[in-house]
Amino acid sequence: MKKAVKRATLTLAVLLAGVNIAAHAQSDEVVMQDPGGAYGDALRRIIYDPFTKATGVKVKTIEEAHSGPRIKPQVTAGKSQWDMVFIFDQEVNQLGDCCLTDIDVSKLSLAAQKTIATLPKDAVKKKGIALQDIGIVLAWSDDRYTKAKPQNWADFWDVKKFPGKRCMPAFSRFVYEAALLADGVPKDKLYPIDADRALKKIAEIKPYVAKWWTTAAQAPQLMLDGEADMCMTYSGRINDLMLKEPDAHLNMTWNQGIYYYDFISSPFRRTRRIPRTR
Repeated sequence: MKKAVKRATLTLAVLLAGVNIAAHAQSDEVVMQDPGGAYGDALRRIIYDPFTKATGVKVKTIEEAHSGPRIKPQVTAGKSQWDMVFIFDQEVNQLGDCCLTDIDVSKLSLAAQKTIATLPKDAVKKKGIALQDIGIVLAWSDDRYTKAKPQNWADFWDVKKFPGKRCMPAFSRFVYEAALLADGVPKDKLYPIDADRALKKIAEIKPYVAKWWTTAAQAPQLMLDGEADMCMTYSGRINDLMLKEPDAHLNMTWNQGIYYYDFISSPFRRTRRIPRTR
């Protein structure tokens, strides 16, 4: 875990310094997408504030759990609000040609190149570099399920064995995978995604979904407020809440957790506001 955190910190730090400062026009501010929560706080404390102290360049953040769907419309309209964003791996491929700036690793500092060289090959793309591994997990209320505990996505879908209100992401990523796993598809046979089969399975659980969340903070909060008994949620969010609110009796399992790379990329902007080097 410590190695993963260090890798993520170094990756974002070298990109923030190497890509944004060296490549663009004069400004005293860089605008970052902010995932919010404990993760956003950590980025501010560990990377953004030291970066500002070292360069004099302010890091402005605009909170958004998932920026992917907003990038193309904003770039097309010439109104991209971020200089750097966090997006899914497949979104780097989908948005690359139309919307994302090339990251030429060879033009970065030697220190930056050495850091990026430590990443797995599939974590380095022309249009983005993986910042971290993220997990989507199954979480529940121990007060609601006092005996048997849900342990996989089949349990999440089993409303007879585990009655109660669910919450799920309002985007297809993760939901399709969870639906197929619940339907008995082996994890090594998930891809390519059988969308028709996934949608049919999602239709079964849809009447029991109290909320389709759109921000990372919503799922744990829905459970804390008693509006949902079981949720698909980011592992970091639920872990953070479990530590802060032990009396809430929330729980989670890593079994069948859905893991993916979170990439850092730089959308095209009509007027770049990336800071000058100092």
